[in-house]
Amino acid sequence: MSVSTMAVVPIVISLTLTTLLGNAIAFATGALYGLSALGTKGDAISYARIQQQKQQADEEKLTDTLEGEL
Repeated sequence: MSVSTMAVVPIVISLTLTTLLGNAIAFATGALYGLSALGTKGDAISYARIQQQKQQADEEKLTDTLEGEL
């Protein structure tokens, strides 16, 4: 039985405010748990800084290689 079916069955059996609130709380808990499992997204400044450091390291390797060939 899928999760959506499990959430619909209690509402169909008894459509009350309590049933709707209970399902809403369960849904919100599942949504928050799913978001926490995904983790946080890194900020753009840190990502740009890491990319710049990688680019500088690549340029230094290329320069060292070219100097070695001369």
